[in-house]
Amino acid sequence: MPLNLGVDYYVDIGTILKEFGIGIEEQISQNITTVQEAADYIEKLIEKKTTAANEVLEELVEKTNTTKTNITENLVESKDTITTNTNDVIKDLVEKTNTTATDLTEKLVEKKDAATTMATDVIEKLVETKDAAATTTSDVIENFVDNTNTTKNDLIEKLVEKKDATTTYVNEKIDEKKDTMT
Repeated sequence: MPLNLGVDYYVDIGTILKEFGIGIEEQISQNITTVQEAADYIEKLIEKKTTAANEVLEELVEKTNTTKTNITENLVESKDTITTNTNDVIKDLVEKTNTTATDLTEKLVEKKDAATTMATDVIEKLVETKDAAATTTSDVIENFVDNTNTTKNDLIEKLVEKKDATTTYVNEKIDEKKDTMT
């Protein structure tokens, strides 16, 4: 219904509201006959839109809080999982390192024992060889003495003779040198 503004001037409220971007149904627009009714209608629209906007805002805040909580829980869970996995890896490495160190120690002891056994065997063989060489040397000397029918005394006499001959020769040479020097 048109609004009577006096002096034969009528304005359709629906048209004015539409000019301001406010949608109004035809049936409602016909019931508004005064400016106060139009203002009340606009106020109700604002109230409805504010309520709807507040509901949407509350829903967004709730969803944001839920999302933040979910993200926080997921991060804490991920941190815990990473910590657990890291601890498991460290534990596994420590166990493997200890096992490896133990294995290496056992192998080193085995190698040391084997080297000791080999060294002992070599020493025994050297002693046997030394004893055999000593026996062989004694046998050779005895055979030499027996074969030449030379006794120890004969050898000592021959050595004394050689010594005396050498002493005489040296003395002669010394005398010759003295003579040539004077």
